[in-house]
Amino acid sequence: MPTPIGHAVAGVAAGCFAVCAVAGRARGVTAAGSGWGGPGRAIGLLAMLGMCADLDFLVGVHRSATHSVGATVVAGLAMAMTVSTARLRMGLVGAAAYGSHVLLDWLGTDPGAPFGVMLLWPFSSEFYVADPSLFMRVCREWWLVECWIHNLQSVAWELIVLLPLATVAVALARRLDRRTSGG
Repeated sequence: MPTPIGHAVAGVAAGCFAVCAVAGRARGVTAAGSGWGGPGRAIGLLAMLGMCADLDFLVGVHRSATHSVGATVVAGLAMAMTVSTARLRMGLVGAAAYGSHVLLDWLGTDPGAPFGVMLLWPFSSEFYVADPSLFMRVCREWWLVECWIHNLQSVAWELIVLLPLATVAVALARRLDRRTSGG
């Protein structure tokens, strides 16, 4: 499963690509016009949405319902309720950012049973994992030097894969923002 850094970068990429996809001529969909307080806060929110599925660690049910299509829909609805304009479109943006977490964990190496994520919850309680995996597992034996080295390698690989996508997505969203705001 990817690291929080990989999840944050993927959340930004997916959210910014979604902004571009749903913006069209709708006012209020761009980062500056969304009621988030500007592009910097918007990127921060998308990064947080990309990471927040792992809050299930706090209650000991990791990779279950919070790592699913159902949770992605709930996240999108929550996003739609927190913005002042273009609620449906911004809900889709929030769902994309949150859903990036589910996608990355599905594509990640999972060393512990049950393997994968409960992708189709609430319709199914089965766990799914991609084969082959794209992302390395996260080592949780923090007291071992080898674990730190492994996790640094994991972060490096995630950045190699995801940072170019996020860079393009942010650039496109900013370009759209400038074009729609007349600047």
